[in-house]
Amino acid sequence: MTHNEFGDVKIDAKNSAFALGSDNKVTNTNQLQSFQDITSDLLAEINKVDMPEDQRKDVEDSVKSIAREIESGKPNKLAVGGLLVAVSNVINVANKSQVLIDTFDKWKDFIAQFMK
Repeated sequence: MTHNEFGDVKIDAKNSAFALGSDNKVTNTNQLQSFQDITSDLLAEINKVDMPEDQRKDVEDSVKSIAREIESGKPNKLAVGGLLVAVSNVINVANKSQVLIDTFDKWKDFIAQFMK
């Protein structure tokens, strides 16, 4: 068995998908970019659906808040969960667009991997 000690040495990951040492944060930028893309798609679909403007604004703000939490790398699971239920309820009521529902479902599934 091999044992490595790095002591107080810090090794910068330089945005790599692999890191050694401590205090490194590894982010899969492809995954983050995919999340940002699907969030943009969801916001576009929300804007296409006929709903009261104040309700649309609330849903957009909630989606953007959830996106910020996910992109932070350490999402507040309680806040994201609550906002997700609220957005889901509005979208299910305004289910006039199958594309919106499908896009939301894909977005929600993508979020689930960050909530583990």
